[in-house]
Amino acid sequence: REELAGWLVTGCEGLSAALAETAVLRLMAGTRRSVRSSVLLPNGPFVTVLPLTLFPRAIEPVMLRTAATEHRRYGPIGEKQGDRAKAWGRWLKRIPGVKVAEGLKVRGASGRMLGDLDLLAVDPDAGKGIILELKWPIEALTLHETEKTDDIIMAGSRQLAKRRRELRDGDGIVRLPPGWPALSNVEWTWGIGTPQQLYTGPLPEPEMYATSLRYMQSLGSPQSIETVISALREPDVPRPGQHY
Repeated sequence: REELAGWLVTGCEGLSAALAETAVLRLMAGTRRSVRSSVLLPNGPFVTVLPLTLFPRAIEPVMLRTAATEHRRYGPIGEKQGDRAKAWGRWLKRIPGVKVAEGLKVRGASGRMLGDLDLLAVDPDAGKGIILELKWPIEALTLHETEKTDDIIMAGSRQLAKRRRELRDGDGIVRLPPGWPALSNVEWTWGIGTPQQLYTGPLPEPEMYATSLRYMQSLGSPQSIETVISALREPDVPRPGQHY
């Protein structure tokens, strides 16, 4: 393993030994790492390198997941991973009359930070808006990874529901940008946004929805905040007993 990491350091200019070791570990089969997406197999004192043709998509998702966990640590690729969530804001800003804010802090009465709201979009004239908790797991390759993404969505709904309760009960305060209507003057729809994977099962929190940017973009340019809310609340997906 150390020799493989050394080869990476030698062959990749500017790569530190610590990051090379991380790359080797992430590509190696082991506890909680499926052999279906690993190109390195530990074999006593040796490491078996499997042909890349067996795993045409293995390296890319593993490395992207690593970069996404600590995007500030992994240089340009990490920066791009950390910037992906801004795609939601860019898409929503295309709606005429809609205001968008990202990363607003929720604080308690004493000023203690309780959490944040990843993305808010509001149409002041319509009095409607959406608040999204954004999750950016790398696209799943296996059923197990799909289930892990489902778990991330479920956890995100609990996290966002907590912020919602704090704001509704007056235990939390969020400072909206200048020119925005008061939080209580807007009919908000709350949800979880992912890059690709949809989740159509029941979420553990009431009046909470999940969608993906890929699905939303497939519907075309958003015409109004109402069309976005409708797609979030009632996605056009196959339904049991009707389509299958």
